[in-house]
Amino acid sequence: QRQFRLCRAADFAHVRADGRFYQHGWFVLRFSKNELEHNRYGIIVSRRVGGAVQRNRVRRLVRESFRCLHSQMLSGYDFTLTARPTIVGQSFHRICAAIEAICAQANLMVDQREEGPQTEVVGAQAAALLQKIH
Repeated sequence: QRQFRLCRAADFAHVRADGRFYQHGWFVLRFSKNELEHNRYGIIVSRRVGGAVQRNRVRRLVRESFRCLHSQMLSGYDFTLTARPTIVGQSFHRICAAIEAICAQANLMVDQREEGPQTEVVGAQAAALLQKIH
């Protein structure tokens, strides 16, 4: 939804100046506390990543990953994800699992044990579950 997006340059600058960051081979995730009751997400995909088709696909995959993980993340943060050229060609599940792993490393995920059973299996968990079934 539109309310969950970072749009203003000042918001991006605030996250860059005051936030913490974690690096992955495919992206750099920065975050800082905001004064809202919900998270906001900004996606930065430069021309170094590729042509317009590749950049737009990366944006769509990252946006959908944040949408899937939104309910599992702590509230009240602004996030920016800066894509690196190595993200091109990665699947949705791998990107989602990488974002989830970085957020867990940064202690930004809600403890699932307090909320009861997990209703959505994402990324690497889904692959492990499928292997057990077959």
